[in-house]
Amino acid sequence: MYEQDFADRLEEAGQVEAEAAARRLQALDQRRAGARLAEETLAAMTGISPPYAVRGDLSRLSRGTAEVTADLLTTRLGADTGRLLLLFTQEGGGVTLDEEGRLPMPGKGAPDRTAVRRIVARTVPIPGSWLPPADDPSDLPPAWRRHTHLRDLVLLPMTRTQHDAEDASWHGQLDGRHIQFTRATGVERI
Repeated sequence: MYEQDFADRLEEAGQVEAEAAARRLQALDQRRAGARLAEETLAAMTGISPPYAVRGDLSRLSRGTAEVTADLLTTRLGADTGRLLLLFTQEGGGVTLDEEGRLPMPGKGAPDRTAVRRIVARTVPIPGSWLPPADDPSDLPPAWRRHTHLRDLVLLPMTRTQHDAEDASWHGQLDGRHIQFTRATGVERI
């Protein structure tokens, strides 16, 4: 039989261990809850508008309630993303940044500040799995490769396949995959 003092210390040691384990679990639970809250808040701030709400202005797809950079999304949510610029080929052969043909593609030279804003406003975030391999030569004009806001764009020439003004459908190919754009559904891989 054990001495009473030994039994008391054994019971006391078990309580101390149980309390330490409870503190560790509580600290881990607080970290988990804090991380979840941070991710939910960031997700709410960076929500992407549904395609029907953008009415042709593709920049609304990436507009959240706060200034959010690609670096923030990548580091906080682990997102692998790219930026796609749709180039709409019009019936006359001209290339524009919009479906209607009102925003002509800037020239091959260095774009001015207004042109850069117009270009960046027309980009669409896409999953990184849609991007061509990094070693593929880019179709970017050389002056764009030197510009911070333009150098990582992926250009996608689009051709109208359905000519109804209300339900126009545009198609292009990105790294051998078919991409479709409509105002109703936005950009989707088909």
